[in-house]
Amino acid sequence: MKTLCKLKKDERTDDLEKIILITLTPKYICKRCVRVAKAKGYLCHPMKMSSR
Repeated sequence: MKTLCKLKKDERTDDLEKIILITLTPKYICKRCVRVAKAKGYLCHPMKMSSR
């Protein structure tokens, strides 16, 4: 699977269940497009989210 940042609109609906699992408990945010994921490998410019 591509990074969430690079998924096209039609690809997002094809892998919806997997995307839900990836974004359910986010720990990282993409600095470029502000998408979130549980692991940095799913984003193109990941930054760890703080728990403040």
